[in-house]
Amino acid sequence: MTSFRAFASFAIGLLACLPGVKAQNQQGQFLAAAPASGSASAQGGLFLVDPVAATVQRLPVTGALVDSYTVACDALADDVVWVGTTRSSSTTAPAIFRVRTAGGQILAATEVKIGLTAADATVRQLRTVGDDLMFLTDRRLAMVAKSGGNPVTLFDFGPTTGQPRSFATNGWITYVAVSASPSASADQLYWFDMSRLYPVRFYLANPTVRISSLSIEADEDLVVVESDTSTKAAELKLFKGLVVTRTVRLPFPDGALAASIDNATGDILVSGQRFDTTRQRLTYEFAALRNWTVTRPAFGNGIEPWSSVDVRRDVNLHRHGHACRSVVSQQPLRVCATGQPSPGKVYQLSLFGDRSATALVLFGLHGQLASPISLAPMGAGTCVLGVTSVVEVLLGLDLNGLGQLQFTIPLNAPRTVVDVQWLATSPLANPANFLSSQVGSIVIR
Repeated sequence: MTSFRAFASFAIGLLACLPGVKAQNQQGQFLAAAPASGSASAQGGLFLVDPVAATVQRLPVTGALVDSYTVACDALADDVVWVGTTRSSSTTAPAIFRVRTAGGQILAATEVKIGLTAADATVRQLRTVGDDLMFLTDRRLAMVAKSGGNPVTLFDFGPTTGQPRSFATNGWITYVAVSASPSASADQLYWFDMSRLYPVRFYLANPTVRISSLSIEADEDLVVVESDTSTKAAELKLFKGLVVTRTVRLPFPDGALAASIDNATGDILVSGQRFDTTRQRLTYEFAALRNWTVTRPAFGNGIEPWSSVDVRRDVNLHRHGHACRSVVSQQPLRVCATGQPSPGKVYQLSLFGDRSATALVLFGLHGQLASPISLAPMGAGTCVLGVTSVVEVLLGLDLNGLGQLQFTIPLNAPRTVVDVQWLATSPLANPANFLSSQVGSIVIR
């Protein structure tokens, strides 16, 4: 079905001589962001959180980072995180920073020039999608290159749609939570396919429930943080196939704020709040769950509202970029993977396309191509090439349109990032008769 031996030789030879990615974020450690509050003693900034040891360490920061509202670990660079801030006044804009960290220290912070305005007010959520940043502000969901430039607005939010609260994405499917609006009496959840770019509502919360945070588990399932505004009870919900399959009560008497999942350890870190009756003010803390059971009910009690948490996510495949849509199946080429891309582990790539088609799998090193190359001059419409190919493997798709390539990551493979993309034949798709998939980045750790 494939020229597997050729690829296996490539993997062993190429990966053994590649330079490794610099390690920074330790497995099991989360990063949290908090804006400085009105209290004189609240510092704001970035915090390193260990849910097993139940420790919270503030990273020394100055300047705009003390107004941090959201944090996103970079999936492809272990020593980089991205930070979104609130605006400092009604006439200034929020900002997004590229922050280099190592050893619990911040080495450098550089603002990404993307033209945010005062109308954006706050960067509420921020996620990395390959070489792009997807971010949510008070008025829009947008995407921009990590290097900066002009953002592409995916959705504008206004009074008729409700205020955006949070989003989660795996590079292919994106979920968005918005508040009540004239057309809906409560918070609601939408999803959209990145190849379609129009939202579909699939969940309407109870009228007294506020959806504060979204996260994705194992690159597929949606995790939702909800708080009841009347009872203050907080819950963590798991959605599979857009249906709630699990609900866990959280140990926060006055609501929850944010959550994130470490797929490598199974830990879930959640931030929440409680009212201190002695000091007559809200305080904020963390709880840790493993296997959906609360293991640390409360730690890190403080006065900074941890409104965003994130962790370096060890997922099978980081999908990003553009995928062509097939005229035959009316679907884009879908790429996925099973197994962790770690030395000595069995790893399987899968392609879903048109039945009995032939696909060419392209492998290359991440970062070798400055920007995707349009294949329109070849007659391939909106298709793009996103990989500088080092090796190519021919793959046949079966009667169900499925093709698979399985191999073992070499034991001597260094920490690195390998990109993969498929080009598949598809009669009548375009004058060139072929389609291109998204790019998948395989992060070998």
